[in-house]
Amino acid sequence: MPSAFGAMTSLAAPASRRLSLSGRASTAVDSIGARCRFMVELTPPILIDEHGDISLYASIERAAGHVEAIDVLNGEYEFFDAGGRRLLATVDRDRVRLAIDPSKPAEPEVLESRLRAYFARLPAGTGGYSTAAEAAQTLVELVELRAKLGGPRADRAE
Repeated sequence: MPSAFGAMTSLAAPASRRLSLSGRASTAVDSIGARCRFMVELTPPILIDEHGDISLYASIERAAGHVEAIDVLNGEYEFFDAGGRRLLATVDRDRVRLAIDPSKPAEPEVLESRLRAYFARLPAGTGGYSTAAEAAQTLVELVELRAKLGGPRADRAE
């Protein structure tokens, strides 16, 4: 089922993370077809965990634009894509940048656990979202449920 958040975005890993076709690390691409670049797929939406309060943004740019640099520097947030890949946040002159952290594997179980805890803490009058989260069987269902919940901290694709 297509997502309301668009297609995946590819981000090339730095030269130090490129792999040759034989699997050996490479710092340069010799010729077309002789080497391949290690590609990491980013799966929107982007989720930000701020001490258990999970917000959702349609793109990496929107997520970066909604957090304050000082809070990023103080470690107030953890960033994930919808597949459970951790995003690395950097600050350059008060501008926040997000990118997939190629040094960490995807951890969908971590994001799933955090989303379940988030929904379990919702107040009683939130339209059955806690119950729906209990019934959800996949991370995709939980992310879509968070998008449906909306609110001021759930950004949607236009």
